[in-house]
Amino acid sequence: MKSSVKNVLWILLPLLVIGVGVFTVVRSSSDSDTAAVSQQESILIDYDEYRADLTSFEDKRVVYFFHARWCGTCRALEGSLTRNQGQIPSDVAFIKVDYDTEDELKEKYGVRLQHTLVQVRNDTDNSIVGKWTGQPTTQAVLDDLQEV
Repeated sequence: MKSSVKNVLWILLPLLVIGVGVFTVVRSSSDSDTAAVSQQESILIDYDEYRADLTSFEDKRVVYFFHARWCGTCRALEGSLTRNQGQIPSDVAFIKVDYDTEDELKEKYGVRLQHTLVQVRNDTDNSIVGKWTGQPTTQAVLDDLQEV
């Protein structure tokens, strides 16, 4: 009986060590990817900052990016936008909207999924110009933008 327990332990112990090592490598890789993106100036403007200074955006094509911190697709698109901000026309403003807290905006624009983008007319209603979901790259988003 004791020898079978020892045999099981000798098998499980290396697996446990390997599992912890893999988790540590994956975790540190994920953290460094996030840090690399956050070191660059973000092209995304926080929704509260946008609302506080609407006049700065009067001549812009405004796109609400419904973003969730836990959403992998959202993080991928945010990283793509940040890395490729030189490709983004100066008349385009991406507004980062917290998917988990902005229920009123989600209702207004019929947003059911995080990583939804809503281009709005920059008027008193902020009426919808276009809406799409899941665009994983900067170019895909730019291809879908409408002239207003």
